Amino acid sequence: MIELDFQHDGTNFCISITDYGKGFADKDLPYIFNKFYRGESGITGGSGLGLSIVKGYIDIHKGQVEASNVIGKGANIFIRIPSMLPLIDNF
Repeated sequence: MIELDFQHDGTNFCISITDYGKGFADKDLPYIFNKFYRGESGITGGSGLGLSIVKGYIDIHKGQVEASNVIGKGANIFIRIPSMLPLIDNF
């Protein structure tokens, strides 16, 4: 299962993605956004580019992305992109 949360805090569009997997190894957290980095438990067939591409898109928009582990859940990716307050009224 994956949880998605979207918010606007007045100056940033914020996206939180949380899964219920094993999370990241603590020693891998500083490197997971590096190109081709797969960590010690990189048992999938991926090339280690996914999170690096995410970081590239976020950097282009002058945003921030960070990863952490959530106790009782799994991994969390939190994205913050500068944005003006949306012009959508509550319905």
